[in-house]
Amino acid sequence: MRRGSKLLNKSILFLLFAALFNLVSFTLDQFVVQEEDNLRKVSRNMDNLQTEISTLLNTKNSIKDIELDILSEENLMYEVLDMNTRIITILNDDEFKFTKNLSENKTTELRKTFNNNLSQLVNRINENAKELHLLIDGTLDNQLINKTMKNDQKFLKDILSFRPELIPNDISKNYDLNASNGNEDENFKIYNSLYDSVRKIYEVSEDINFLHYKLDKIYIETFIQYLYAIDNYASIKNKNNYFILLSIASQILGVTFLLFLFRSLVGDKVND
Repeated sequence: MRRGSKLLNKSILFLLFAALFNLVSFTLDQFVVQEEDNLRKVSRNMDNLQTEISTLLNTKNSIKDIELDILSEENLMYEVLDMNTRIITILNDDEFKFTKNLSENKTTELRKTFNNNLSQLVNRINENAKELHLLIDGTLDNQLINKTMKNDQKFLKDILSFRPELIPNDISKNYDLNASNGNEDENFKIYNSLYDSVRKIYEVSEDINFLHYKLDKIYIETFIQYLYAIDNYASIKNKNNYFILLSIASQILGVTFLLFLFRSLVGDKVND
């Protein structure tokens, strides 16, 4: 009787352990399912962040290219404008040795060339202004920029509303090609008008530079979020792997105690 009671207690103990480890395995499986769901959420977030990073990087580089193009074109325009203005001054300066050796026809031809260059310069400035406007609109008018610049909507709106004032194509017709030193008032006014037009067209470069700074800051912040997301994904993945291993171990232990239970019951039957 005592032996039967002892076997019964052992069987109950094996049964309890088997049930306990199977319950632990079931609970761990539920944790695995939850962590898998978390992994999918983090993975989607990583994909979104990766897309944002790629778009921000492309936009940031495009804006930097715009800024560099603006500065390059602006300096070139000033140089060409100054050079052309000096040429007409030199051609009309009787004291300049270079002009003394030129015939009247050659001097007249050079004046006409200058006038053509001035007209071409005006056309080039206007074309650059139109291209700059289209480039800014094409680069900045997108959902991501609006999202990332949501706290600076007025600033972004001001840039997108940039409409360069074009220079009149006939501005050079009043340029006095025969003006000499001391008689260049009208020419000086035209020069100042052209100079101011170039400055107004390209002064948007300061806003572009500030926008690049803002996007660079947002790009860094987004990239940091992406790194945190990767670290979080790896952490959840490791935790999930531990849950899977513990679940498998619990299942093995549960089966092991069931085998002990069957062995105990079979042994009891044999002894009887």
